[in-house]
Formats: sequence, C-alpha cells, structure tokens
Amino acid sequence: MSLISCKNLTLELSGKTLLKNISFELLESEDLVVFGPNGAGKTLLLTILSGNLEPTEGTVEVFGKNIYAKDSHEVKKKIGFVSPKLFEDYDFESKVTDIVMSGFFGSIGIASDPTKNNNKIVREYINRVIQEKYKGNDIAFELLEKLHVTYLRDKIFGHLSYGEKVRVLIARSLINNPPLLILDEPTTGLDLQMRGEFYGVVEELSKSSEIIYVTHHLEEILPEFSKILMLKKGEIFGFDTKEKLLTNENLSNLLDVKINVHEKDGRYLAWF
Repeated sequence: MSLISCKNLTLELSGKTLLKNISFELLESEDLVVFGPNGAGKTLLLTILSGNLEPTEGTVEVFGKNIYAKDSHEVKKKIGFVSPKLFEDYDFESKVTDIVMSGFFGSIGIASDPTKNNNKIVREYINRVIQEKYKGNDIAFELLEKLHVTYLRDKIFGHLSYGEKVRVLIARSLINNPPLLILDEPTTGLDLQMRGEFYGVVEELSKSSEIIYVTHHLEEILPEFSKILMLKKGEIFGFDTKEKLLTNENLSNLLDVKINVHEKDGRYLAWF
C-alpha cells in the first residue's frame, strides 16, 4: 500500500519556482531519506508532505488520502513532524510536559490565550481534562523515558539544550502513536556524542513508525532507511535504493565536487 504519493508537485513563492515536478511513490514498508545540498528544497518538500504548506500545483496523498482536502484532519493526525523551525513557535517558558501533551491536539502549546491570567486558567483546565481522559502526564513521562530524557519532566523548555529540545518535540510528535514520523535535520547543532545517541533513538523509532528523515550528512543515512530521494535545485535528482544511488558518480554530480564513497555494514562515509 502507498504511504506517500506525489504527482507533479510544484511550489512557487514570491515569483520563484522552489520545487518543480516532484513525483514519487513510497510504500508503507519503506523508510526514506531525503538527501541533498543546502538550498535543494528538502525542508520545503517535507513541510508540504506534513500538510503544513500547500503546493502551487500537483497532488500529495498520504495513506491514500489527499493531505490538503477539507477533511484531511484525520490524515494529518497520523503524521508526527519535527523540525528545528518549530522551536520558534513555542513559548520558552512552557513546561516540558505541557509541550509534550500539546501533541494530543496538534497545537503549539497547551493554551494560546494572549492574556496571561486567562492563559493559566485555560492551561490548568485543559491539563485536568488531559489527565482525566488520557492520563496525559503518565504518557508524557513514558515518552520522555523512551527518548532517555526523563530528567527533563519538570524543566522549562527555554532552559534546555538544543538536543534536549529536539527530543522533547519528538516526544510530542509521538503522543498519538503516529504511523509516520517526519524528522527534518534533527541533529543540527548536536555534538558528536549526542548525534551517536540520537541515531540509536531513530533506530528504535523505526520499529514502530515509518520514518522520513531529511539530512545533508551522508553518515546519517542509517541501515534502517531503504530508499533515498535526492534533490538538487528543487528537482528530483534520483529516487531509488541506497545501493543504486550512493555511488561516486551520483554523489559527485549531486554535490558538484568529486566524491569517494565507502560503505560498511550499511553505513556510508564520503571524502573529497
């Protein structure tokens, strides 16, 4: 069964064509890496696939449904989306558990009333409803434990490190058990140790959700990913298995520099 089907997807913004004639189909059994240089259109494509940016032309189906149809809310609830750009949308004074539980509603935070007093009242009310109906705190703690950050449960979001914020937003995206998880360059800003730990998290997540992972780092293409979509200047450069696309010739042409690729145990390294 098709997980995602894109046909002739084109995006124009401010008179510029940023994505052009993107067509591909991904099956439910396949995890995907979207790979390419900076400015290739990777984040734009994933924002469209998650239902957050409507294309100028073309169609996008997720789980066989038009992601931009009027009744697409149920489809969007099946998608967990994590991007560094989301950090800007959250109140840095929000509690970590509030942010995780906001995933129940697909909202940015628990309450958004502009007056602080009302905001506090609404938040407290919604927290009680979540706790009674969903056992929200328990679920939030379980997800934080799954991502090895239970020590963050009583912290304030704005006080966290970049890597900790990423894991909190992943926990938020998992609260409705989405069958599809989209991760947009999630290791940006992480040091080497934290990146290694995060790869283990992705490996674990791939057991319960299909994953689409955006990166421009070859070493992040994990054995769990079966397909790769290469983008260059807003167009598809290639869409196939890793074995067929991750060659010296393809990567050299994609990145406009001579590349040598080495594969070992399903992991890839490259040097100039």
